[in-house]
Amino acid sequence: MTRRTLSIMVITVLGSATLHAATITFSDSTFADADWTATGIGPGLLGFTAGQVPTGGNPGTFRQNTLTFNIGSVYVANLSPAFVYTASTLPIISLSGSYDVIRTGPYAVGIALALLQNGSYYISSGGTSAYNPAWTPGQVFLTSPTSFSRMSGSGPLIPDFSATGAPLELGYASINFDTAPGTILTSQSGIDNLSITVISGTIGGIPEPTSVSLFTAGMALMAALKRASGPSRRK
Repeated sequence: MTRRTLSIMVITVLGSATLHAATITFSDSTFADADWTATGIGPGLLGFTAGQVPTGGNPGTFRQNTLTFNIGSVYVANLSPAFVYTASTLPIISLSGSYDVIRTGPYAVGIALALLQNGSYYISSGGTSAYNPAWTPGQVFLTSPTSFSRMSGSGPLIPDFSATGAPLELGYASINFDTAPGTILTSQSGIDNLSITVISGTIGGIPEPTSVSLFTAGMALMAALKRASGPSRRK
């Protein structure tokens, strides 16, 4: 089941600035097939499958990707229509993710955050390698749209995190590459307990040193609350 939680923070300091911030967290630990889509990207991708596996997760069900590929880099973008962030008046400050990953095939697989905006697919520069045949935690924390690069589409090279940016459909990508011409490889990996958090916010007024400290403290508090709650592992 996909879940969405929202937290809003407004702090005002007399004679200084006002911090407006909101946190939206999207999470899934069951990965019903009806809640997810999968798109293969890359000329070397010969085929792929993506879907829920009923047992063997951390615990219970999980989502598995199988990629068959040859030369070059290949991706499978797994996105959820329930994981849609729509900007209103606040630009995105940071985008972070946590998850458990496992290698279920013979080769390691890269796992990164992915998003779809205005028909273009983007992938994060940070991520995790699913190299371990046992469940392993992973996380990524990004503070700029330049932390993403376009995988496919004709849109800008990086996504728009401004307050007027188009909606973002969020998820993750499985990544592989092959540098040996003529070879065909098949990789397989799983993901469970996925949680993606979008923090948006602004400081009203002039950003004096006090305001900057306030903003930093506010973001630290929200991040601490997020870590304290953590993704639920109950299914």
